[in-house]
Amino acid sequence: MQMNPSFSTRRKTNEAILKSQLVGGFRCPQGMVPVRRPKTGLKSFSKPHGGSLHTFATQLPGECSVGIEIKEGAPYHGAKAFIIINNPHVEVGQYSKAQIWVRNGPETEINSIEVGWAVHPQLYGDNRTRLTAYWTADGFQKTGCYNTECPGFVQVHNEYILGGYFPNISVFNGPQYGLNMSIIQDQSTGNWWLMDDEDYKYGYWPKEIFTHLATGASYVRYGGATFSPSNIQTPVPMGNGHIPSFIAEKAGFFSFVQFVNPDYKIDDVNAEMEKNFFDCDANCYGVRDWGDGQDPISTRHAFTYGGPGGPCP
Repeated sequence: MQMNPSFSTRRKTNEAILKSQLVGGFRCPQGMVPVRRPKTGLKSFSKPHGGSLHTFATQLPGECSVGIEIKEGAPYHGAKAFIIINNPHVEVGQYSKAQIWVRNGPETEINSIEVGWAVHPQLYGDNRTRLTAYWTADGFQKTGCYNTECPGFVQVHNEYILGGYFPNISVFNGPQYGLNMSIIQDQSTGNWWLMDDEDYKYGYWPKEIFTHLATGASYVRYGGATFSPSNIQTPVPMGNGHIPSFIAEKAGFFSFVQFVNPDYKIDDVNAEMEKNFFDCDANCYGVRDWGDGQDPISTRHAFTYGGPGGPCP
């Protein structure tokens, strides 16, 4: 078991944006970690279509993802971003998320790790915004699950856990709260660590549970994702539910968008290597890439995303 990564993620971010501290549970004694028990009847969400989280696999009806991606290459060893926290209203059976994806492998064998915040009432039993992760090693067929609902993720922090909620939520055109997210492959062990920029170490996905991701990622994405089954007609908001603009307080927002290059060095995403993606039909979502031009000192590479959902005129 690896207790500490062989790298640090500390960096200075935009001081005008407040950090929302994840609410933990009971602080365990040294050498012990908390384990979040899944809700009764929700074990099906460890199955691939039970949670309908997988937006890199074959697109399922009702799924949508919007954001930016690094053009396919090899190999990337991680992704980082500062993500504004929102709390869009969704119905039971729907979800709305903002996250980072790292993946490798052909479609039927995709290895994927997806981490960020999610509002997912059928998974959690409430409408709180929670730290949420999912992984698979076989294209979402037989391996993988949410959070710690199956063996895979190794919890290291003795208080903060996957599934914990964020008490502070951003306000439209008002105070903004965010979280630093980092998924980075350890050069020494090959394990994929989940951390933030205060060097909080939540835990890691061992190299051994993957095939293609064991050597790095070929693809990295940053953005929002939603799902709604065909029997629910209520639109699913993404981000803060507003069409993206060049004002961070009025849309879902990612800043300090970075990746870990083949030499295990952290680089900023740049316009030459990234493009927008829009994986859904005519839903009312969008993405507006700021690049480095809006406020490069306080945001670095950034973009806004999201919208109210539903059919567009």
